[in-house]
Amino acid sequence: MAKSLEVLFCCVTFFVLTDAAFKKNCKSEVTHSEFGFALIKYIYQSVGKKDYQSCLQECKNHQLCISINFNLLTNQCELNSQSKESRPHRFVPRMHNIYCTNIFFRTPEPVKGMKGLPGKSCLDVLESDEFVGNGTYWIKSNNTGNPTRKICLLDINGVMNEKHDDSESDENSESRDNSEGEDDSEGGEDSESESDDDSERESDDDSEDDDDSKRDDDSEG
Repeated sequence: MAKSLEVLFCCVTFFVLTDAAFKKNCKSEVTHSEFGFALIKYIYQSVGKKDYQSCLQECKNHQLCISINFNLLTNQCELNSQSKESRPHRFVPRMHNIYCTNIFFRTPEPVKGMKGLPGKSCLDVLESDEFVGNGTYWIKSNNTGNPTRKICLLDINGVMNEKHDDSESDENSESRDNSEGEDDSEGGEDSESESDDDSERESDDDSEDDDDSKRDDDSEG
């Protein structure tokens, strides 16, 4: 019994010290690290490495690598194309694993449903495994092909419902109103300018009439 407790104590001490050492190294190399977690579904390469530093270097050598999962028991190094921040719903607990995010500020591939990668429909976003809950997503319009915002709602029966985001219409309406206001203002200025021109022409005509009248009087005299 005493021997078992001693072995258990040694194992716990090893993992605590190892975790502290890895986190220290990770902070100098990457922006974020967590012990006991891993990012799943976005592992594009898995290789055996002799230690954590080798795994980190492997990620630094890959332009696609955004983060890593490193298993402290098997020394298995997993390179991810996404991060905890870009795919929070795929960040899960995993024993004996340390997760780290790369420092090089590489931009992960856009999530389907974002403006840069609109889905064909709310159902398309759901089936692509990018649905992170009811809310607003960018969906490609069937009529124009341009992305528009849609509210995707998955009910308790697993049925996906889709409706137009009214806030986008409000923004477009406000933009049109502002544009029309500017046009009206310009039109008013043009009208005032034309009115001034007409007044000047009438003044010139009156002046000419006065001159003609004077010439007639002089002639009669």
